[in-house]
Amino acid sequence: MKFHILTNTEAKNEKSKAFRNLIKRKHIPHISRIDYLGDINMDKSNYQIKPRDGIIKVHLSALPVQIKDNRFIERYLKSIFGKHAPFIIEWLSVYCHSNYNKLPTILLTGSRGTGKSTFAEIVGEIFPSLTTDWYGHESDFTYEVEKKLLIVEENEKSSMNQYKTLKKYSGQKYAQVKKKFKDPYRVKNNMNMILLSNELISLFVTRDELPTDMKNNQFFVFEMKKLTGNIDPNMQQNILDRLGWYIRDELRKIYNNLDFTGKRYSINVPITEDEKKLFNNSISEADLLTDTLIEQITLHPVDDFKEFIDLGYFPSSLLDHYIFINNPGQKNKLIRNMKKRKLIESQSEKKQAGRNRYYCYEMTEKFKEILK
Repeated sequence: MKFHILTNTEAKNEKSKAFRNLIKRKHIPHISRIDYLGDINMDKSNYQIKPRDGIIKVHLSALPVQIKDNRFIERYLKSIFGKHAPFIIEWLSVYCHSNYNKLPTILLTGSRGTGKSTFAEIVGEIFPSLTTDWYGHESDFTYEVEKKLLIVEENEKSSMNQYKTLKKYSGQKYAQVKKKFKDPYRVKNNMNMILLSNELISLFVTRDELPTDMKNNQFFVFEMKKLTGNIDPNMQQNILDRLGWYIRDELRKIYNNLDFTGKRYSINVPITEDEKKLFNNSISEADLLTDTLIEQITLHPVDDFKEFIDLGYFPSSLLDHYIFINNPGQKNKLIRNMKKRKLIESQSEKKQAGRNRYYCYEMTEKFKEILK
């Protein structure tokens, strides 16, 4: 009905003609992907269709120009990020003036009242329809992969799966969209991420992956300080009023002068002291695997192996029953770590319990006490 009203074809003899014309001229045989693009040059959002390729490009405009006052924005960024303000400005320039350029994940830590959420919300308002809150891990439905900015509040700091998801989302060229009651389809990956946490050790990372080169650094980690002095309740709106001009004027100049050569994430990413603390104070993947295994054995015992555990034997086959161990390399890391932590003896032998025989490691008294 809406189609006929908009096309002025409500008369019965005109309906079939209108539908025939629609199918002939506008039919898309298949949709291979939909590209959602932030377009700072557009005053109004629009879309383009390539019927033969099955590609729909949706161009979404940025927040409008209201007040021309670049110094106000730069004073704000300097007050929040100090010496790292130039990095944030470069990050914003790439975010605003390009699509599909990889950018590092911004991880902001610090207590409440430091302005973490305010900054993330300000960035989100540049392309509001391309911004979403996200839990920080993959789920059955992946609405987030169509967005340009994902904001994660209080992420799962001990989740190895989250760390892998962040690396995957920041590295893959395409992502699959899975929506309820719809067939999955593919989009080009345009995702950028801002993670917020009240804790300094705010993300699981593997200690041995601490970056050594600013050209190949995936994370910008920064602890924000408590705001001092009189806090302006209208500060966020004042910034948004001036941001439309700033991103079209100053950030355009910055972007046009960037050199992307040799940089994995488009720009040099400072290796901050906060990032070093994050990596140096994190537990290793092997330790996390071991701690998770102990938790799973006690909370979710596998019946086939319970007799062996009760006798003080640790069957190596038990590892195949836990989904968080998903490759042989992890299994070997876990066994080596259990030996290092003196939880099992060094050699495995075939042991029998009831009717079953498995290769087992003898559990140390330390391991038995932990399980108790």
